[in-house]
Amino acid sequence: AVTAHYLERLGLPRDSMRITGTLKESAEALPCDETERDRIARSLRGRPVWLAASTHEGEEVLVARAHRIAMRVSHRLLLIVAPRHPDRGPDIARALSKDGWSVARRTADEGIEPETEIYVADTVGEMGLWYRLAPISFMGGSFVEIGGHNPFEPAALGSAILHGPHVTNFQDIFERLARVEAARPVGTEKELGESVQKLLSPDRAARMAHAAWEVCSAGADVTDQAVDLILSTLRARA
Repeated sequence: AVTAHYLERLGLPRDSMRITGTLKESAEALPCDETERDRIARSLRGRPVWLAASTHEGEEVLVARAHRIAMRVSHRLLLIVAPRHPDRGPDIARALSKDGWSVARRTADEGIEPETEIYVADTVGEMGLWYRLAPISFMGGSFVEIGGHNPFEPAALGSAILHGPHVTNFQDIFERLARVEAARPVGTEKELGESVQKLLSPDRAARMAHAAWEVCSAGADVTDQAVDLILSTLRARA
């Protein structure tokens, strides 16, 4: 609907448009290496986990503060930080370590030990792995003015969704998720930490995750609709 509004402002007649939804709705779930998933799950030894996905500069310090709050009700809680730009991994790990956190980094081949508090997942192509391991995901790019990232990725993989105020890139999707209580906005690191605390209750996280999955699944045929429209238009002009 937002895109249609912009196209209309550029002069495209409204009656020549048809809104089918974003093609991201019908994308396949992100893949993962199941052997690696099992290995990491074993190393967690039943520890609760949450994920800060696709974070940008300035957000890691905020999610770390939220993690401190969440740990008040679960001292074994692990935070996985998956930066949007993995080459920032070493700097993120150094900064968090300087702040007193026990940090491990994936590209340094550092495992998740019982004392590890934050795991920096600074690799490319493994988001499907982290979303499957974490029942709670905070979407990065939303505490800073980036505009957020695609919430259908965690929704398709059974993760409850939290996000900051800056989600203009996916405004329509986040509004749809919010209407069915499948995603929860947070304005500060304190609100984020308290929301993670609440979602550590498996029943609460599972309800949100299921609602998100239903929204995601409802748009599974969007690509087929778009292809049918393109082909019918081409046939009409032939």
